[in-house]
Amino acid sequence: MDMFYICEFEFYDDGEGSVAALCLNDWGGATFGDDLEDAGESAADWLTCMVDDCLMNGRELPQSN
Repeated sequence: MDMFYICEFEFYDDGEGSVAALCLNDWGGATFGDDLEDAGESAADWLTCMVDDCLMNGRELPQSN
């Protein structure tokens, strides 16, 4: 059985030539990329790491807003 985790991100030009991706849940983290596609991939990687960490350490995942 596969599990899917979804998290909302806000993407915006950071004014320094990169695209920032701000996580909009209680984790409050962020990542970035060279362009929107790269920032989207970085956001997916970031979410995977956060979810894996919670699952491996028995912590609850944040609720959606």
